[in-house]
Amino acid sequence: MGQLFGITKDKYIDLEIDVDNKIRPGIYQIRAKSSNGHEVEDTINLPIDNEIYKAMLIKLEYPEINTTNKEICDFGNLLYNTLFSGKILAIFISMRDQAERENRELRMKLVIPFSYRHSALTALTK
Repeated sequence: MGQLFGITKDKYIDLEIDVDNKIRPGIYQIRAKSSNGHEVEDTINLPIDNEIYKAMLIKLEYPEINTTNKEICDFGNLLYNTLFSGKILAIFISMRDQAERENRELRMKLVIPFSYRHSALTALTK
């Protein structure tokens, strides 16, 4: 059992969420994999028509535009509700509950290819 910064490796249950394939504009296949072997696939529909989403993508492209804490929180809530639904929500709840039962922590990794972010920004600015 390895240690990193005094924390045992077994302290965590890992959940990795990968944005895999762009099915069509705004719709992506996603896969969630846990460290205990559970894996699910689902699709998400990005809220590309949502004003919060559009405004934040533009602000990400132009960091000199001021962003308020409320805007960041609103955007985070929107993305959370978009990502954590269906099968992805189910595996998240399952892994969170398992971590709690085993007195461990849930560690999550979200993998979004840079090209997906770039293509979303390009579509909004054309």
